[in-house]
Amino acid sequence: MSYSLLLLSGTVIATLLWRMSVYVRLLIASSPLSLLPGPPRESFWNGNMKQYLARHAEDYQRHVAVDFGPVVKMSAYLGRPLLYVSDPRALHNILIKEEHIFQEQEVFVSCVFGPSLLATSGQHHGKQRRLLNPVFSINHMRHIYPQRGDHCRVQEGPRELDILYWMGRASLELIGQAGLGHSFDPLIEDREDPYGQAIKALIPNYGRVLHLRWLAVLADKWNVPKWLQRAVVQVFPADSAARRLMHKRAFEKGDAEVVSKLERCARTRSRRERATPEEEVIAQLSTLIFASMDTTSNTLSRMLQTLAEHTDVQDKLRQELLETGAAHGMSYEQLNQLPYLDAVCRESLRLHPAGGNRFRMAVADTVLPLSQPVATLNGEVMSEIPVPKGTGILIGVMGSNMSKTFWGEDALEWKPERWFSLPSALTDARIPGVYSNLLTFIGGKKSCIGFKFAEMEIKVVIAVLVSAFTFESTNKPISWATAINMYPAVGKDGIKPELPLRVALYKPA
Repeated sequence: MSYSLLLLSGTVIATLLWRMSVYVRLLIASSPLSLLPGPPRESFWNGNMKQYLARHAEDYQRHVAVDFGPVVKMSAYLGRPLLYVSDPRALHNILIKEEHIFQEQEVFVSCVFGPSLLATSGQHHGKQRRLLNPVFSINHMRHIYPQRGDHCRVQEGPRELDILYWMGRASLELIGQAGLGHSFDPLIEDREDPYGQAIKALIPNYGRVLHLRWLAVLADKWNVPKWLQRAVVQVFPADSAARRLMHKRAFEKGDAEVVSKLERCARTRSRRERATPEEEVIAQLSTLIFASMDTTSNTLSRMLQTLAEHTDVQDKLRQELLETGAAHGMSYEQLNQLPYLDAVCRESLRLHPAGGNRFRMAVADTVLPLSQPVATLNGEVMSEIPVPKGTGILIGVMGSNMSKTFWGEDALEWKPERWFSLPSALTDARIPGVYSNLLTFIGGKKSCIGFKFAEMEIKVVIAVLVSAFTFESTNKPISWATAINMYPAVGKDGIKPELPLRVALYKPA
């Protein structure tokens, strides 16, 4: 064996031994966490991740969120410690006070979209955010009423329509007009928009490889260049085609003022990313349009499905909308003053957060204080949780939004009326979210920059649709699959994202 080959082999073995020693030290340091309650792991190799990130994992995720308390012990891949945290004081530390310690691990998303708001951190992220804030200002949201569309398809009676398809088109058009000053889709005729198709195809494709996200984390930890990571992602044909369509359309159709601001920000980024200013602008626009369209269209679809299942709420909401003339162009301030529309919106965002999985990694040893002590498996009580460096954190969006301690014993029920009198336990808890005692849009520096725009978009679309149409469930079984965002399909084996509902023109009695 040659000297060079021996040297290479020795280097590889030494690196692996070093990585193993770090891993062993982490397991030893995290031994106190083993006393916390949590679900059994499927295996040492997969931990709880294969179950938690499975395609139909909503029930399992809810089980983790509500059945084990505010801090849940889980296992990531290869037995790495992972904590599911929904305690408000601990979350304040993670999202705000010690945000610099608990860093995001969404490197796979950064490989897909590039150096966008989702992938940057520190000063670069802050500058990007400041430049993008005007896109989601009140001035951009004052006149975003969509066209009424073509009613003729339901003139002759109820008709089954794919609500997700239409919500996707409406969301794309609203973010295009209000955010970027461009019309993607007038919503007048049936046509397939390649950009919208690419966005909708990305989530199911990403969901198929969601459990492999640890490969991207390892690549990032081992300093594999970002350009190489993204090159590997582009090997997959479906994803590559989606990215090309999204990036090309986003850059060509973007609002000139927004693009100009993004270009100024792009010139300040580190050269080691090997990305041109144009690439960063493309990444930013693609991310903004993707996030605004997909999460909002899925949320709107789930709201309409829920209203179809609760016709009494649908009738009550329609009465408020018709009495106030909400569908005919209210101002931003007027629409926000409709109490029942606001309650339906908030309750839907509480119980069905579109993207409820947010991962962090502790980059230093620290301690998480708790608002209430937790009981361990051996009967002891812990008022704070030691968190060794390298411990994974899963932000407990569902756990916080559905906590019976804060929301009452009916926390798992969809009840818009609860928003007219919130329990004192909730208001006193100081949930560190940016929106209405909820973690749906997270909190801190990495909170959703467009949450106000999303809320207004949802209210506008619901006001127009519920005023004009009635919605009923079909006899087709609908399942919601897990990916970056939840999306609906017909049956558990359905691949195509869709949500059929029976739609008819509303005719007053």
